[in-house]
Amino acid sequence: MKTLIITREQFQDLEDAYDDAMSDRNVLLLRSIKAEMVEWIEAAHTEALEINQCFDFSVQQVELAAVHQRAVLERLA
Repeated sequence: MKTLIITREQFQDLEDAYDDAMSDRNVLLLRSIKAEMVEWIEAAHTEALEINQCFDFSVQQVELAAVHQRAVLERLA
């Protein structure tokens, strides 16, 4: 899993740069900044999906272990 490390300050700086480019009507810079923001957002979304898959797998394993434990306890009773 690729880890995305972006601080709030970095994203805020990018937003500020976007606002400045908007004020200056610098279309090329706006497109570049927007592309970077979209890339960061997509990477964060992908990472969140991967984390959710790991959680789902962990929950499945715990549920299977509980079922197995109940079956073993029933056999011993």
